[in-house]
Amino acid sequence: MRILDQRTRQVPDDLVEQVHGLGYRLLFRGDKLVCDDGDETYARAAKFAVKARNLQGKTVAWIGGGFGVGPRVFDVSNCTQTIYEIEPALSEFFPPRFTFVPGDWHTAITGLFDVIVYDLGLPTPEEITLLNLHLAANGKLLGAD
Repeated sequence: MRILDQRTRQVPDDLVEQVHGLGYRLLFRGDKLVCDDGDETYARAAKFAVKARNLQGKTVAWIGGGFGVGPRVFDVSNCTQTIYEIEPALSEFFPPRFTFVPGDWHTAITGLFDVIVYDLGLPTPEEITLLNLHLAANGKLLGAD
């Protein structure tokens, strides 16, 4: 499968998708892994879901969307999800009921969310401060621990 950038309708030359021997997908830019849909990614999403709990009717922002594993895990709870993803080509992995915001989340994030999932590794203290500005009262920031 070739990933199609929905904005330009072109396949980005610098993104390469591979299939791991165990059957899950890996997306690379050069030698850097951008995202995957392997077992560890599903396990991480499930841990986030357990920590978030009771998401029915709540708003969730994902910082980093990848192949959409985490948002699909959360989708069973009927929450409203916004995905901030720097790779516009990954929008194809998200159904229309999700809001997909391409670009750098630092400048793109707006509004307040009940839950923010930082799924890019550990955020810096400055990023935590910025994310906290977008948490609703009693909101939860996941992925910063």
